[in-house]
Amino acid sequence: REIEVVYVGVSLERFSHKNELRKKYREELGIPEDTITLLFMGRFNSEMGLDELIEMIPDLLNSDENIKIILAGAKGPLVDEAKACEILYPDKVKVMNDIPFDLQPSLYAASDIVLVPSRDQHACMGVTIKEAMAASKPVVASDSGGIPEAVISGKTGIIVPLRDSGENDIENFKYSILSLSKDKNKRTALGEEARKRAEELFSEETTISLYRKIFIRCLPEK
Repeated sequence: REIEVVYVGVSLERFSHKNELRKKYREELGIPEDTITLLFMGRFNSEMGLDELIEMIPDLLNSDENIKIILAGAKGPLVDEAKACEILYPDKVKVMNDIPFDLQPSLYAASDIVLVPSRDQHACMGVTIKEAMAASKPVVASDSGGIPEAVISGKTGIIVPLRDSGENDIENFKYSILSLSKDKNKRTALGEEARKRAEELFSEETTISLYRKIFIRCLPEK
C-alpha cells in the first residue's frame, strides 16, 4: 500500500536570524568573518561518523589554513578523541558538549558548512540536517538512511556516497568539503535552496497540518 511520509518538523523562525546571530557569535568565539567554519552537530559516537571526521581533520587543516572546525553535541564514547584533537589544534578545533538548546541557532549561524558523516544503516535523516537547512546552511553528508530524502545533492548540499562497506569515503568527503570551502557563491546558492526546501517540507506548521489531516481521516465516521 502507499506509504505517506510526514517528517519531523523544525521551527523556521528559530533559525531565521542568521545574519544578526552570526556576527555576534563569531565575535564571541573570536572567528574572523573570512574564516570558513565547519560544524558537526550530533552525538559523539561512531554511528554519527565522528571518528571518521576526526580522521579527516589533519588533512582538512593542512589543505586550507583558513578552516576552523566546531564539534558540538551530546557526550558519547568519542569525547576523549575529540578533546585530544582540540588539544592538538587549539586554534582550529573547538569542542562543545551538551550545549544549551538556545545556543543552537547561533552555532548554525556562525558556521559556513554543516557536516553529517553518518554511517550506513543510520535509519533517520537527522534533525541536524533540517535545522541546518532552515538556517540556510549547505550540508555535506553521507547517503546514509533518510539523508538523501532531505538533501538534494548539488542543489541544497552535497551527498557523498558511502563505500560498499558502509563506511564513509573519506577522500571524497574531504574533497567535497574543501571544494565547497573555496566557493562562497556556491555555499550561498546551496544555502538559499536549502532554506526553500526546509520551508516546503520541514516546517513545524507543515508537519502539524499533515498530522492533523491524517488524524481527521482516521476518525470513525458518525
